[in-house]
Amino acid sequence: MLDVLNPPQRDAVLHGEGPLLILAGAGSGKTRVITHRIAHLVRAAGVAPDAILAVTFTNKAAQEMRERVEKLLGYSAGRIHLGTFHAICARLIRRHADALGFKASFSIYDSADQLALVKQVMKDLNVNAERFVPAAVHAAIGRFKQDLLDPKQVVVDGRDVFAQVAARVYESYQIKLKEANALDFDDLLNFAVRLLQEDAALRARYNEAWEYILVDEYQDTNKAQYAFLRLLTERRHNICVVGDDDQSIYRWRGANLQNILDFEKDFQGARVIKLEQNYRSSENILSVAHNVISRNVGRKAKKLWTDAEAGERTIVYAAETEKREAQFVADEIAALVSHQGLSFGDIAIFYRTNAQSRPFESQFVLSNIPYTIVGGLRFYERKEIKDILAYLRVLLNPGDEISLQRIINVPRRGIGDETVGKIRGVSLQRRLPFWEAMREAMRLKALSIAAAGRVGDFLELVGSLRETASTMTLAQLVPMVIEKTGYWAMLNAEGTEEAKDRIENLQGLVNEVVEFARVYGEDATLDNFLERASLASDVDEFSESRERVALMTVHAAKGLEFPAVFLTGMEEQLFPHSRAMDAPEDIEEERRLAYVGITRARRRLYLTLARSRMVFGQTKATRPSRFLGDVSPSYLDDRSAIPFRAAGPSGGFRFGARQLGATRFGSGEEAFDGDGEPSYEPTYDAETGEAASPFQPGMKVFHPSFGVGKIVSIVGQGEEAKVTVLFPGAPMKKIMARFLQPVN
Repeated sequence: MLDVLNPPQRDAVLHGEGPLLILAGAGSGKTRVITHRIAHLVRAAGVAPDAILAVTFTNKAAQEMRERVEKLLGYSAGRIHLGTFHAICARLIRRHADALGFKASFSIYDSADQLALVKQVMKDLNVNAERFVPAAVHAAIGRFKQDLLDPKQVVVDGRDVFAQVAARVYESYQIKLKEANALDFDDLLNFAVRLLQEDAALRARYNEAWEYILVDEYQDTNKAQYAFLRLLTERRHNICVVGDDDQSIYRWRGANLQNILDFEKDFQGARVIKLEQNYRSSENILSVAHNVISRNVGRKAKKLWTDAEAGERTIVYAAETEKREAQFVADEIAALVSHQGLSFGDIAIFYRTNAQSRPFESQFVLSNIPYTIVGGLRFYERKEIKDILAYLRVLLNPGDEISLQRIINVPRRGIGDETVGKIRGVSLQRRLPFWEAMREAMRLKALSIAAAGRVGDFLELVGSLRETASTMTLAQLVPMVIEKTGYWAMLNAEGTEEAKDRIENLQGLVNEVVEFARVYGEDATLDNFLERASLASDVDEFSESRERVALMTVHAAKGLEFPAVFLTGMEEQLFPHSRAMDAPEDIEEERRLAYVGITRARRRLYLTLARSRMVFGQTKATRPSRFLGDVSPSYLDDRSAIPFRAAGPSGGFRFGARQLGATRFGSGEEAFDGDGEPSYEPTYDAETGEAASPFQPGMKVFHPSFGVGKIVSIVGQGEEAKVTVLFPGAPMKKIMARFLQPVN
């Protein structure tokens, strides 16, 4: 059983008692280590299967783990407590539900159930749902729970009206849950923690029962999961956690990177084993990944290596526009399939946000490339896109009853199911189209005065839009409809991550219309565009058994791998995302996200970008991502029509006269040469590819917090060098080289 393991893997499997941190880099065989350790504990160490608790994050991962353990042991692993955090906690709560005032038959509310309950509670409390958007209140309740705060523990600023409302709704929300004998997802974790915290005897019982605990993807644990594990390891410290701080990409979902970074502090005497041998990617791909991730400060030092061949250099392509970027990708896919022996299913396209899929979907339809959207809907099937298309269809054809009923209460305007039902009744009785039945229902006074007023307002809105539409171009019409219907206002009021993604999708729709008008000229009519959109929605004619190119966000790519990967949109404000520019820790998370994307590739990696990109209907110049500047040019192959690689000793990147070198962490500024912007062009060791320090004693340097100072001394090499700098009016400071920029 141990023969298939490399030395560090074997050390991890054979580790005896005491805390163990396995730093498992991408593609280093972590699942093999976890399953072999479980099998070793049972077979060689004589540990009873039901004395082992193994926790992961997804049902798929848990199922794969169980199947592998059963193959190793040769019999069912059913007695092993193996499952997701939520499943393990739900099992625990059901056994002791009475202690929490619940019945063991409690229901578990999903996100839709939770939002529905929030809306009901807000209605009961007479909270204005237009001023305080239910989705935003729901998100706030989630944040309270992620911090392990019950309603009585929530303390809000008296000046923050929204927080006060959210806290009040939270209290009633929990009461309603209990009345319904229901828990939501966060409750499963929080109530399990509360059980163990409040009942010392129960806590001792489970400390005794679960002798060995193994945790997968430890870098993704949040505050509640961390507390749960600490409570279960009070008596014994036989906890083995497997994770990679470089792949921690869910901070926005509550994951706490410090859990893995502080493991040795939290569990004294912990042993640390690094799995750095990679079995997935070529040497060149791993070098690109290391160049990017090594610039992060908040990480544990490690570097992946492989016995595999160096492989092809990473291809960089700077297109003129996002459409040209998609065309390049499509052409390369055709070449990979035709000449490199790859199938469509071997290829993946990654992007930072879902809205970026649009040009690739459009181009793949034109190029007859089969594709599938992983972890999301096709562009024209997304709710916000279908809503706006429904408005456009009604403008063109008011008799479209399906579209009318879709939009009659979107955004919410108080026209509920009862009112719609009455209108449909009139439509059936009088054999009138739904559009005409709305007016007839008002004339017959079949609706209440309030409902009739709201229906009248809706009719007036649509009538106004139809009248205005006749005087507008298609490119003018679509953003006007999004604005006048209140769709923008609705999403802006929500303020959630999902709402922000939906806004970007609508911006993608505006871009699509502008591009359609440019290409089709006089034929760019509303009916032609709607026809094209309908066909795009129906192009999924490929059988599920057929191989297709996978399109997905980088977040969705976690845990997957492909022979060929295109990491697209490598531009500032896009990747890293504009929402990450204000905080150093957010930039570090973006860099980890880039690292995850890069390390999904086995043989071929492409980094693509557009020199200009359409943003809400307007073409804007872009700047290349700082992550490109992190990479030594020796690992890259520039295929841009206009050479992207600059001449000169640094071999950095540029658009025209603007040179992109490495960027200073957390400064929010790219280090371009020219136009008066600060420049920093790293040089690279010809053999190692590592950046060498451009600094010398006596040189003036700039720091984003301390300003301009003079270097006194330097200790060390490259960007990890410690530089002593004297700033005016301040004591000398020791700063890592990566945080400084030379001043010309």
